[in-house]
Order: sequence, then structure tokens, then C-alpha cells
Amino acid sequence: MAATTHPYVGRSIPRVEDLRLLTGGGRYGADFDIPGQLHARIVRSQVAHGRIRAIDTAAAADRSGVLAVLTAEDVPEVRIPIRLFATDNANRVLQPPLARGTVRYVGDPIALVLASDPYVAEDAAEDVLVEIEPLEVVLDPFEAASGNGVMLHPTINGNVIDRVAISHGEVSAAVRPWWPARPVSALIETSAAPYRMPPAAASICVRRCLSRSRHAPAQTEPLR
Repeated sequence: MAATTHPYVGRSIPRVEDLRLLTGGGRYGADFDIPGQLHARIVRSQVAHGRIRAIDTAAAADRSGVLAVLTAEDVPEVRIPIRLFATDNANRVLQPPLARGTVRYVGDPIALVLASDPYVAEDAAEDVLVEIEPLEVVLDPFEAASGNGVMLHPTINGNVIDRVAISHGEVSAAVRPWWPARPVSALIETSAAPYRMPPAAASICVRRCLSRSRHAPAQTEPLR
């Protein structure tokens, strides 16, 4: 049987886009300009957890070139949906586009400035005055899941949104007979303490607590 050859595996591939990028030919979102286009800037929370006491948008709205300054009071009561694995609990704590009453992380959007020029929008965003009463924060996910500290989401009476069991293979045969019949090999938990597997009947039982850094799956390449 003839060996299969792969033109792209195990070899350097000549890049075809470098000349355009290195000579300034790449076009990004900020490079597009169409008639009537508006530019937006978001005013974000500078504290990790707090209660919004006041938002003063007067100075920003009075700036020349600013068309609108929006807060949660100006937009419908909507929530940002979850793309995958939405559950009843998750739907109870969906984030609004602009914070309503409480901010829960540094960078939580509070207000939106719309202007005819991006620099005007940037300056006007700095004119928005936000008064936030700082609340207690929790920085450790295991502490957050313990239920003994700060509660971010009273609507679910805790900080753990959901527990999702994931199994592969004959897991039930590898654990002790008294363990529930439902196969369980791992538990993914939002802000959760390490999941403790019961003593296993298998000769080798490996337990790991995995974590990952914050990431944003956003496009970084030029649009064209």
C-alpha cells in the first residue's frame, strides 16, 4: 500500500499574506469608514464587585459630535444568551449588555457612548462619571464555590452555576459498587472546588485538577 503524503504536514509552508501586511495593506475593522457611520466606546467598571449608585452622563452627552450616551436604563431588559449548553440555572444569571445595579467583574460594561468620530467617542467616555459602592470580592474560585463568602448571584443562591458530568468508557465498572450507576469520570463546575472521585476499583486512579487562563476567541487577522 502506497504511503500517504500530506503537502502541509511536517514542512514549512510559504506565507502568501506577509507582503500585504508588512506594507500596510491589511484592513481591520477600524479601517472601514462608510457614510453615516457611528463609533462606539464602552465605559467599564474599574472595580471587581460593586453596587452602582449613580451614572452621570451629562458632560459626555454635551460634547460636540456625541449622538447618544446609553446606560441600562436606556436599553430593553434583555440578556446575552449562552451559545452552548444553556441550562435553567445559567439562564437565571445571564449578563445584561450594560450592568444593571451591580457590577461583577473589572471591565463590566456600564455605559455606551456613540459619536460621529472615534476620538470624540473616546474622550466622551472619559467624561462619564460612575459612582460605585465597592462590595466584598472573592478572588479564588474554590473559595467562591464553598458558599461561605461573597454571593455573586442571589437568584441561584450561590456562585456555582451548574455541574456537568462527562464520562468516557466503562467508568461505572472502575469505581466501587456503591457508587451511583450513572457513569461519572469528571466534573466540570463553574467556579468549583476540585471534584473528588471515590476510591476506585481500578488498579490505577488518576485525579487531576485542571485550570486555564482567561481567553477570548476573537479574530485577530485582517478582514481582508
